[in-house]
Amino acid sequence: MEMKPARTKADLSPVLLYPNSAGPEVAYFMFKGISKGKWENITMTVSGDYGGEFVKTYGHYHEAQVDETYLLIHGKGLFLLQEKYFENNSWVQNRVKNFYIVEPKVGDEIVVKPQLAHSWSNLCDTPLITFDTWQSGHTGLDYEPITKQKGLAYYLVKDNGQAKLVPNLNYVDTPDPKWLTVAEYNKLIK
Repeated sequence: MEMKPARTKADLSPVLLYPNSAGPEVAYFMFKGISKGKWENITMTVSGDYGGEFVKTYGHYHEAQVDETYLLIHGKGLFLLQEKYFENNSWVQNRVKNFYIVEPKVGDEIVVKPQLAHSWSNLCDTPLITFDTWQSGHTGLDYEPITKQKGLAYYLVKDNGQAKLVPNLNYVDTPDPKWLTVAEYNKLIK
């Protein structure tokens, strides 16, 4: 098993609603090559917030045309996904075709298709821990569209003890988000 460099608040600031807000110094830790059958990696996202926005993973697409599967193994979180929007066979990076919010329970698996950017947000006071099957590695092209738009199409913030979505104004014509169970989401993307 190999520990990857931790993602710090400074690393995450380009995709935060309030980049200069206070919060945990380290947002999440990643371990590669965990060799748990089909599971390749483990990510531990810390608890807390940045100016009211839940601690999250950076968010990215996959240039490689390979599905990825996540397994929630500890904690409570939301999985945010957005689908690429195409116009005249060209990807329009500041638009999103669909935006999904999935709330898994421990033991749930979520499949991510290549056209979906995705990010985890930790909603609890303990670490959010996930396994995933990603083996191809990531390139700057996976993260570049999300960095350019300063995050996914919505930010997830705390509002009176609840999770609330705030639109990212760097996107245009953002669709209404669809809140789905894991079963509804997995059926939808098959």
